[in-house]
Amino acid sequence: GFLEGGLKLCEANPGVSETTIAWFKTKLANVHVVRGELSEATELLNSALVQNPRSYKVHLALAGVAAKEKNWNDVIVHAKRTLEIADSLDAKALIADAQKALGRDADAQKTIEDCHIQYLKEVKLFDSLGKGGPLHVKPIDRQFATFAAAHRVYVQDGLEAAKRDFQNRPDETAHKNLEMLTKLATAEGGAK
Repeated sequence: GFLEGGLKLCEANPGVSETTIAWFKTKLANVHVVRGELSEATELLNSALVQNPRSYKVHLALAGVAAKEKNWNDVIVHAKRTLEIADSLDAKALIADAQKALGRDADAQKTIEDCHIQYLKEVKLFDSLGKGGPLHVKPIDRQFATFAAAHRVYVQDGLEAAKRDFQNRPDETAHKNLEMLTKLATAEGGAK
């Protein structure tokens, strides 16, 4: 496909940076993950990591593969490396999942709360700067809506993020998040 061809062209061109090649490998690895080809994904990601060891996206992708394989300690290692490079809500969510799977429920709850705090801080910052255009979109909307839907937490904040995300980018992910969070909000409203 496109990514394989792009990777081959990059690797054949001595002027292309290691960082660019690592980016293509990471994107191609994500395709392998979707196909369930986890060993192929891991091989590409490990190669990308050699080329760009400071890429939070490579570390995050390795954490995601480890989660699919239920290698919870590896999830934590790679997600923490991600956080050393970038403040990633996705990495924190993976850590919470790993902590829960390892029976560390109190740690998982604290990490989930950290995700919410990060979301609220970013929303406040963007609002104070007047950023986000006419839809008041926040860069973290997709991540937080996905997190809130998957973990069934912070439903009202997640629903607001999902609504903005859907207006901005009405794709399948946005639709699924909005649908799930609307159902959860309705159920919470009915339970009160």
